[in-house]
Amino acid sequence: MPRLDKVLFLSDFLDVDSSTLRTFDLARALAARGIEVTTIASGGTMVEQFKKAGLRLQYYHRIHRKMLPFVFNGRIIALARSLAPTIIHARSPRLARLAARLARACRVQYAVTVNSIAESRHKAKRSRRCAGVIAASQYLREWLVNNKSVPKEVITVISNGVEVDPFNGARPEARARGNEPSARNGNPPPGPQGEQRTIRAPVVGMIAQRFGAGDGHDCFLEAAVRIAAEIPATQFVIAADGEDRRVRDRLKDAGLTKQTTIVPAFVDFRHLLTSIDVLLVPSDSEGRSRLILDAMACRRPVVAAGVGENYEVIEDGENGLLVQKTNAEAFAARTVELITNSEFRESILDAASETVRKKFSLARMAKDVIAFYMKILG
Repeated sequence: MPRLDKVLFLSDFLDVDSSTLRTFDLARALAARGIEVTTIASGGTMVEQFKKAGLRLQYYHRIHRKMLPFVFNGRIIALARSLAPTIIHARSPRLARLAARLARACRVQYAVTVNSIAESRHKAKRSRRCAGVIAASQYLREWLVNNKSVPKEVITVISNGVEVDPFNGARPEARARGNEPSARNGNPPPGPQGEQRTIRAPVVGMIAQRFGAGDGHDCFLEAAVRIAAEIPATQFVIAADGEDRRVRDRLKDAGLTKQTTIVPAFVDFRHLLTSIDVLLVPSDSEGRSRLILDAMACRRPVVAAGVGENYEVIEDGENGLLVQKTNAEAFAARTVELITNSEFRESILDAASETVRKKFSLARMAKDVIAFYMKILG
């Protein structure tokens, strides 16, 4: 059996999204296990993160194009051959054609990962060197089978995994104070166990890749109005890239401009997670399991829309809360419940931390991917 010592990742732009974060985490995990990982990408905002982590990176502009210039073909094929990979892994379906070309030149097999429904819309014709497809969730696997006619037997489900922070995502100074949201906000210490106690200055936030349809900003804003009516001191945080004029106009109309902070999406968003008390995930198009898992690892309660892969991560009322998508009233009611009921909130956080540790750790994801590679090589 060939030895698994070199893996070549093909990625597009390394921007802050679930695909890039999954690639970054997996590359680090494989490298920690003695596997040499090289990523070919077109640049992006996370390039510096790859460099700081000591990960090997090669730049090629617009490598996802179907028709590549002749000179480009020669250069990238020469690079792939010089790396002598054991296996090639396309981190998106739109790079499957290039993966097939490089796998043929290097005489190895390749795999393709599908991270979202949006990615799965790209047609990826499988060649004989394609050893299999990795789907990030069972929900996505069923989507590929039912909507893309991908044979079920070639799809392996390897769910997202995140790094389990040794201090559960809280900053050291917060941990020293018991990691209680009220302590950070200058409120008195918690009352007797089971007592309902309102956090006087809670922070409610949402994180999305961009301002746009499907991410649920309208639902979040409607929920914010209802939450502020119940708990007037609530502060709100929205993190996303792109044009936010429409969102700011809605905030102005609702009288929430002074209570809301809008920040661009950034790489290390765990720092933002540790500054909020409740995370809302109102995306109504598909799930955001990676974001939810990061929040769980940081011991932040999540209220999410009941769509897609969210069901595979959250057990409603146990380790998080699920509500009907676009139902702003339900989002607001469950958020207020988490803020005002300390016993319920703590039970959610304990179960969420255990879920990440047992089922969705980065170590587990790396182990599953390595097993997938070894099956291919075997």
